[in-house]
Amino acid sequence: VGRNALCLSADWSNRRQYMYPSEFSSATYISSCKDSEDLTPKMDDDEENFLPSNTFIATSLSDGSAAIADVHSTTEHPLSLSIRHHWQAHEAMEAWITGVDYWEPTRVFTGSDDQLLKTWDTRMIDVIHPDYYGHCSYDAPYYGRATDDAEDVIAAKFAQKPENCREYDPDFVPSSAFPVAVSRAHQQGVCSIHCHPYNPYLLATGSYDDNLYIWDKRNMRTPIAQHHMGGGVWRVKWHPNPKFADTLLVVNMYNGVHVVKIDGIASAVNSI
Repeated sequence: VGRNALCLSADWSNRRQYMYPSEFSSATYISSCKDSEDLTPKMDDDEENFLPSNTFIATSLSDGSAAIADVHSTTEHPLSLSIRHHWQAHEAMEAWITGVDYWEPTRVFTGSDDQLLKTWDTRMIDVIHPDYYGHCSYDAPYYGRATDDAEDVIAAKFAQKPENCREYDPDFVPSSAFPVAVSRAHQQGVCSIHCHPYNPYLLATGSYDDNLYIWDKRNMRTPIAQHHMGGGVWRVKWHPNPKFADTLLVVNMYNGVHVVKIDGIASAVNSI
């Protein structure tokens, strides 16, 4: 994305759509899977690519910025990316994590070492001019960025860039933006965020403060549940199987890996 920053996290916007075909509602799909071991979405034989046209990837970077990259799929280029938004989400600190609201894709969450959980509305963020970032295809991901240390074979492999692919501006400064909500519930850096793939209201976050937080997205002032995990919560992931929609996988920095079960939407969280 530029400025010699590292990409620290990425989240696809189509995690909800991917779990069940568009012709089914979430309730219908979950009901159909309860008595079945096969949870693979059923698609027509001639449907080669299940990629909604509005799919994007949200990323967070080591310089505190965040970005949105649109994902395109065509016959000529099975997979290509173009940067739509790039903004300074957190000042002078790593933005460890970003998460897309799968149920409201214009909403994106970010967390950082500044202890803040921020909610963004991408409709309120400036759109990147194409002169700053190109439309780069999967066939040439290294366009315009070869260094003196690059091997000749690598330089040769990525020498030809697509005609519609522009070199990025290394001096580009991400735009400023204003979050629609800021939570200060975390006592240390926020390093994990995951939206529930089956419940439109639930969000899970984790922090260096050793706590797992469960939120109702309709009220981001305070979490509806909190559980001490005995170690920094580096990553949280809701179970992809609708049979276990009340279950999360929690990876701690120095206290192992835990499976966590939520007893009800607003009740205590019990580690199992």
